[in-house]
Amino acid sequence: MSLQERYEAVHTAILAGPNSQLQEWVDSGTAWSLEGHVGRTASAALSDGALVLPSDRLKDYWGNTVPSYLDVKNEVGSPGSVANAEAYES
Repeated sequence: MSLQERYEAVHTAILAGPNSQLQEWVDSGTAWSLEGHVGRTASAALSDGALVLPSDRLKDYWGNTVPSYLDVKNEVGSPGSVANAEAYES
């Protein structure tokens, strides 16, 4: 299975679960423009593997680049990676 197919499978599973709103905010970049608690929660969930980075690079409130899942090393322990989310789901 390709990385994109794996991303789509993990992303679909997240959107069907309890973290769907937070994942949608990460996908749109909204998580990084809301109050600080939301961004910190999203960052922690990305580190834990509960969320995955979006498919496209974004800019946060301050103009910093938020990477896509393709920009990070795809391994368990890499925040926002597909492998990290797959490990969290299993």
